[in-house]
Amino acid sequence: MAFLNNQEGGILYIGLDNDGYSTGIVDLDTTQLKIADRIKNNILPSTLGLFDIVTEAVENMTVIKIIISSGLEKPYYINLTINGRKYQIAHAQTFLTPERMLDKRKIYMGDGHYEYFIRGMEEYEQFISVVGHTVTDNRRIWVSPSGRTIRIDCGAGYKCYGKEGTLGAIRLNDMREFYLD
Repeated sequence: MAFLNNQEGGILYIGLDNDGYSTGIVDLDTTQLKIADRIKNNILPSTLGLFDIVTEAVENMTVIKIIISSGLEKPYYINLTINGRKYQIAHAQTFLTPERMLDKRKIYMGDGHYEYFIRGMEEYEQFISVVGHTVTDNRRIWVSPSGRTIRIDCGAGYKCYGKEGTLGAIRLNDMREFYLD
């Protein structure tokens, strides 16, 4: 989703470890179909024509390469359910209604409630909010005391300016955190 929301798009590989070595994929066809289905049916607005899923040989093993174009109808967001928990994943701020989300005046910094939101002071019972955009204080994933807001921007973009930052990711099915410096 981040690639859809930025200016250049991006490439995502499935089947490579953190060092770029091939780990292989157990059921290549099923995995490709699941990825395409999740992109098409979980990300809003529509991503039709904005991604391509291909295979590529790396070290005599086949990996999946997802090529994602920058979307025109920003911001893109995802509503999904994992282990019975509902999540909304968005660029900067989550909203209860799509109309509020798609108000183009509020694309990147949310609205007047943004400062409360990023501190976990404006949360929704309907879903857990997962957002980026504003770097966390300690460059680690931040979860609000209630667990209803998760901030995942750990400052990876700061490295190009010679500042500290890391790439953080959270696996929502077990809440395990991963970091690349």
